[in-house]
Amino acid sequence: MFPIRFIRSYTTGKTPFEPALQLEKEYPIQLRFIPWPFRVEESFGGNLQERNKLNWNKVRYGYMDVRRFANEHGLIIRGPQRIFDSRLSLMGGQQDYLNAQNEADQDSIFGVPTFIIRGGLFFGNDRISWAKNRLDSLKLHDT
Repeated sequence: MFPIRFIRSYTTGKTPFEPALQLEKEYPIQLRFIPWPFRVEESFGGNLQERNKLNWNKVRYGYMDVRRFANEHGLIIRGPQRIFDSRLSLMGGQQDYLNAQNEADQDSIFGVPTFIIRGGLFFGNDRISWAKNRLDSLKLHDT
């Protein structure tokens, strides 16, 4: 058995955790979950009235992707609703929140989920196979 490696995992309370937790089952690693607030207005071009066609395309694609994920996992996705502001869940520990933001800035985080593996950034659950390839290249597979 190889020694446990700590992997930074940036996430929100809305991020599906199952793919990340599966990594811990398949590899001798431990995920260190770091909160990162998903900023809807920054990510999708401002408020509804300010969005241009490109940003609306991103929004539509995002919903399409969510539905694909849900269909694969037998989940039900309801129509668009106001997205919960993740920053509210982090207010109890203001200094911890600021520390997490500083760490995210140093790691160049722009979205969630993001995994940092030996300095390599892997964004999105759809790229988990690339994260596994990286872990395999480090000979971290638990066999």
